[in-house]
Amino acid sequence: MSDQAVLMLVTSHSQLTDDKTTGLWFEEFAVPYELIKQAGFDITVASIQGGKAPVDQQSLPKEGEHAEAMMVLENTIPLTDVAPANYCGLFIPGGHGTMFDLPNNPAVAYAIGFYIEKHQPVAAVCHGVCALINDIPGYGPKFVKSRILTSFTNEEEHEVGMTNHVPFLLETRLRELGADYRGSDNWSDHIEIDGLLITGQNPQSSESTAKAFIRALKD
Repeated sequence: MSDQAVLMLVTSHSQLTDDKTTGLWFEEFAVPYELIKQAGFDITVASIQGGKAPVDQQSLPKEGEHAEAMMVLENTIPLTDVAPANYCGLFIPGGHGTMFDLPNNPAVAYAIGFYIEKHQPVAAVCHGVCALINDIPGYGPKFVKSRILTSFTNEEEHEVGMTNHVPFLLETRLRELGADYRGSDNWSDHIEIDGLLITGQNPQSSESTAKAFIRALKD
């Protein structure tokens, strides 16, 4: 296991409805990507299917901004081709696309279980937290039970008009699975840390989540 290499996992799902696209929320990837790189870590970007990762058009940066982060999304590695042992931690950005292809995914479940078992940090932002509802090896379907965490809230989902477009409400599902869920005001910078599990509420929490993840990597 390299102590200077990090795995970032993004969605491959691009279609929300017949006439509406979705994907990765770019800020939740770009800000952590740049901070982790600046901290001296090499980064491999994987996605569920590999290839070009879809970016939610509503989250695109201004032309010329975050150019490297945008470039690496052009050619991601399929998660099934990744050896988790080559990395010292896992970071999962969000975007509504994650709600469709990260849950009920054995490869995602295996990766999370690997890092938890090896006592390596796992961080997720916003809808990326949906990866944690998988049936994690060694823990079963209630991995999140009693764990302190946060995610995009039901109120935030309602405010952006997406309540009826997502397959489930993430806050509700986490509570149903027994998580010690802690949300804050809409669009506030809010993270929760439960051991080496780090979660951020929304795009505004991307930087704080990444900094906590970096601290955990270095500790």
